[in-house]
Amino acid sequence: MQDALVNLIEQNLAYYQQAAILFVALIIAHFIQLPRLQQPLFLFGKLAKQFATHVNHPQRALSQRKIAGCLSVILLILPFALLIYFFISLAHYPWFFEFLIIYLCLQDTRIVSDSTKIAQLCHQQKKDLARQKLAHWTERDTRSLSLIGINKACIETSISSAQYNFISVIFAFIIGGVPLVLTYKMLHQLDEAWPINNPKFQGFNYFLYHILRVFNFIPSIIFSGMMAVTCGWKGLKIWLQQALIPQHIGQPQLTFALVATKLNIELGGPQLFNGIRVNQAKYCSGPAPTPQHIIDVAKLLSKIELFIIAALLTRIVFFPLSKF
Repeated sequence: MQDALVNLIEQNLAYYQQAAILFVALIIAHFIQLPRLQQPLFLFGKLAKQFATHVNHPQRALSQRKIAGCLSVILLILPFALLIYFFISLAHYPWFFEFLIIYLCLQDTRIVSDSTKIAQLCHQQKKDLARQKLAHWTERDTRSLSLIGINKACIETSISSAQYNFISVIFAFIIGGVPLVLTYKMLHQLDEAWPINNPKFQGFNYFLYHILRVFNFIPSIIFSGMMAVTCGWKGLKIWLQQALIPQHIGQPQLTFALVATKLNIELGGPQLFNGIRVNQAKYCSGPAPTPQHIIDVAKLLSKIELFIIAALLTRIVFFPLSKF
């Protein structure tokens, strides 16, 4: 039996190595996280914002903005991606750098712990500090947010981050390995730096936004489905009715509605970008959220992350022939 186990591992060594890289990165990223301002991909997002100030001209024709946005994505992604891939191919221990890339790409899950700190600041009526901390995670205007606005924005940002920066990263690794993970995260970082809801980036972010919507279709279905399970039959009914609605494809809005239903609160509503009010759908299942609801959502997301890690470990152990 021991020889059979050794033979099994030898025959599937590449699979076990990739599975171990993912599992270890998930565990370490869940418990050991870098400060937001020191995360490499956050710095890449800041570079993207600076780059956009020179090439994004909202006063120009829509077609010109679309072309400028498409070329900007290529110019920002291609050099970094090729340099990193080339470096890994020359490394003596490429598995270490693959682990490092996945670990860094999972760093946005820190929003779960940061949201708890934002809730504590709101409890203490330190709204200015809460706004400053929240501003590191969203491109909305946070300077004029009320306490209710901070609560809503923090909950919605936490949910979006869990979908885009945890579920989608795992999905990218399963279907395309580390190269796809890195490419996806860089694309998503650009999408965060140039939000489609911001009138300033309308057209400029057109192609990037639609590419990511297609990619995030399956992750959004999975994540909203898991959230629906936590809501019971009512949540499952909402999920079955709305999961394939076109405006929900690749977006977190359905999950917003499910969380609002689960906690009996209101989410959604108008957002501010550069002082411009942008109307968004409302999900009303009760009164406005409180700081305690931020903590409740953080706990829920943390449990979902741990469940997914446990499910992946079960898959690795009991289905060893199902290769990544």
